[in-house]
Amino acid sequence: MVNRVGMATVHGDTQIQWKLSNKCSIYTAEATAILKAIEFATYKIEANQTIILSDSFSTLMSIQNR
Repeated sequence: MVNRVGMATVHGDTQIQWKLSNKCSIYTAEATAILKAIEFATYKIEANQTIILSDSFSTLMSIQNR
């Protein structure tokens, strides 16, 4: 069995996907996806509100307890 890890961010009709190293964990993919979503919202979107959704409890707790 081959383990593959990837992630994506979606905004409207825009979907950006990344393939990560096969050595990355799901946690790494979840954390990186949140980072990329923050970067996208900060630099690409001309909106004053952004909502980032994640079901990764461990990643969300890590961000909260930085």
